[in-house]
Formats: sequence, structure tokens, C-alpha cells
Amino acid sequence: MSIASIIGFIVIGFMLLFFELFLPGAIIGTIGAVLIGVGVYGTFQAFGPAWGIPVTLVCSFGIIGFIVWWARYFPESKIGGIFNLRTEISRASGYVSQDAAESQLLGKRGVTVTTLRPSGEAEIDGRRIDVISDGGYVEKGVTIQVIEVASNRIVVGVPDTSLPGEANLS
Repeated sequence: MSIASIIGFIVIGFMLLFFELFLPGAIIGTIGAVLIGVGVYGTFQAFGPAWGIPVTLVCSFGIIGFIVWWARYFPESKIGGIFNLRTEISRASGYVSQDAAESQLLGKRGVTVTTLRPSGEAEIDGRRIDVISDGGYVEKGVTIQVIEVASNRIVVGVPDTSLPGEANLS
């Protein structure tokens, strides 16, 4: 293998690794890594370890240096700004983690529309809502009460009706 083909394999390999950053999918990067490997192998075959080891070290440090550069400097560059999402999700910009209407359901009663095993649907305030039972299996048509609303999860329990006026959940 000639010196020109060895240099060509290594340079094209590094170029393909660079293009992999913009065209992800691992195919181009894998081909680039293989070409670098072919160039290093060709160096060992043509010139022996006297040149093969330094070329291996240069290629290894080149790849490591490229990864460090990519991780540290590329995200803040003009081109990196195009690829990275810079929008922050905050309450000030109108983001809320759960629907305000769902928060109003806490303590309300409804009826299961499907069996809860432990999840299913219930009708609460005339709305059909996905719910999760706190204790497991609940039959269809059973009166339930919302005991927790968190992270878009509505947890319901079966109220104990033995004490009038109180919603004791078993």
C-alpha cells in the first residue's frame, strides 16, 4: 500500500467521522472508523511498527481531541447553535407541568366507566378521564374519589361510605 493511499484512507476516514455529526445514523461514522483502521493497518504493513505505532497514536489522539472539541466548543459555536435547542421551559414563559383543570379534581367523586386494573377510565364532573386506582382492582360502576393529582396522574380510591359526611378511603 502506498503512502498516498494510506494518507487518503485516514483523511477520508476523519472527514466521514466529521460528517457523521451532521448526518447521524452511525453508517457514515462506522465507514470513517473502518477507513482510519485500514489506513493504520496499511501503515503497519508497508512501513512496520516504526511508523505504524506513531500513526496509531496520532489517529487515536486525533479522535479523542475531536470528541473533546465537539463536546466542549461546538455547542456554543454558530453552527452548533443551529443544532442545539436553546429554549428553556419555565413557568414565566407559560409552561405548566399539569393541566389546571386536573388539579381541580382533587377530592371530587365519580363513577368508574371501565374496570380499574389498576388503571382505567372514570367519569368525574361529566368528563371521562384516565385514572389509576390506589389499591388495585375496582369494578365498573363503583363510586370513586380522587385522592391525588400529580404529574398528570389521577389516583382514585373507593370511599368508605360507612361514616356519613366523611370520605374515608380504605
